[in-house]
Amino acid sequence: MNLTLLKEFFAGFLRTRHIARHFRRLAMLETVTDASVSREVPPTLAQTLVVAANSSSVQLLGTLGSHVEGLTTQEADALRVQYGLNEVEHEQPLPWWVHLWHCYKNPFNLLLTLLAVISWLTEDMKAATVIFSMVVLSTLLRFWQESKSNKAADALKAMVSNTATVLRRDAAKRLELPIKQLVP
Repeated sequence: MNLTLLKEFFAGFLRTRHIARHFRRLAMLETVTDASVSREVPPTLAQTLVVAANSSSVQLLGTLGSHVEGLTTQEADALRVQYGLNEVEHEQPLPWWVHLWHCYKNPFNLLLTLLAVISWLTEDMKAATVIFSMVVLSTLLRFWQESKSNKAADALKAMVSNTATVLRRDAAKRLELPIKQLVP
């Protein structure tokens, strides 16, 4: 029970800060290991897969609109126009001011802000200044560090290039294409 609450709290934390993109691999792993996730294949998909498994290669390629030597470049382009690029939708990064707000609003900073306001109301300006400085410094440090880590993670993702080898009938050879250019 406590672990479930902790997971829900952490998921909410990631959602509010829009940084869940860094934890997708963990979420995918959790769906595999989590016993509550249904692993049943939908009946229509199961039936389609059984029919495909029991048909011959020629029948299957005909059903899929393909050929033993692969698609032509024009067929691949037409399918790419029809289905779009083979890529996962990406989250848009937060505007800087929203990111700064998320860096500020944590329990520690809120408590320190409350203490600074109380110190200011009781006319203890030294304490209010010190506490307020701690809040500003904490928020700016977190903002700077998270910005750097997000840029580093994005740079690492940009360096990774996944490719696949495909057959093209008109070129009569194998081509190495980026995965986002694959078509069904």
